[in-house]
Amino acid sequence: MNKMGKYSCSIRSITVSFFLLQMTVTPLKVYGSSQPEDTDTLPLWELRLAATAAVLPHYIGSNEYKSYLFPLPYLIYRGEFFESDRDNMRTIFFKNKYFETDISLWGNPPVPGNNYTRNGMEELDALAEIGPALRYYFYHNNRRDALYLEGAIRTAFSVGWEGGPEIGYQGLHGGFDVILENNSLFKEQKIEFHLSSGVQFANSRFNSYFYDVEMEDVTPYRSYYTADGGYSGFTISGSITRELYPGFTFLCYGRWDNISGTTYNDSPLVTAENNYTIGTMLIFTLAKSKKMISRYSK
Repeated sequence: MNKMGKYSCSIRSITVSFFLLQMTVTPLKVYGSSQPEDTDTLPLWELRLAATAAVLPHYIGSNEYKSYLFPLPYLIYRGEFFESDRDNMRTIFFKNKYFETDISLWGNPPVPGNNYTRNGMEELDALAEIGPALRYYFYHNNRRDALYLEGAIRTAFSVGWEGGPEIGYQGLHGGFDVILENNSLFKEQKIEFHLSSGVQFANSRFNSYFYDVEMEDVTPYRSYYTADGGYSGFTISGSITRELYPGFTFLCYGRWDNISGTTYNDSPLVTAENNYTIGTMLIFTLAKSKKMISRYSK
């Protein structure tokens, strides 16, 4: 493999890892696992390694799937105004009893070149998304258990490498989700779970990235198509986490996406109205800070 090929492979691996990090997570926030329940303190930071296996659709609306197996290192930092964990990075711009701002991250891995429906079309780079989010809490208990509504809008960028880094604006994507986090119902069993359900929206630029068919790509089986913006799908997801030993946690994750009634549902590149994602993680704590902070200080 030449030097450019190595760079391309590296960029692809990083973006796939980033996406899997977002897909196979549970909101196991700063109060998270690997700490005994009889302590009220947590390390300021922890370095963890997540051995991840996941099966993902090539893209939402595709009937083709790809399996991934990756080691994913990530850092948990529990500062007063900035936090990072495997679910997201967040700066507390504003927070009160009911509302909280956040930073929303999401993405999509690169579409494999062997996708049958897109045969002969240009390969798609990975997408990385970032933008603001606002949460409204219906209920929360020291952030160990919570029920809240989250609205987010993210800017999407394609990330690739062809003779050099290529980053391009690819539209806006976001939605509204109702999220339930529970970390005390099965506290004695050291089990935590997360459920969420929501609707997605995107502008035409974002939908065009996946579902447009240009004139040069038209075949007897693939007609010309231009996607509109608007409603982009309904999702239900959930995850269960169990601490097996101190510093060693197991996680499993599932997600269902339905695109019936979406603005791009009639694209010739859509071959499935339902998609399923499953993933597992084995999470190891590699190192942690000697400095401790209050478990419930946030």
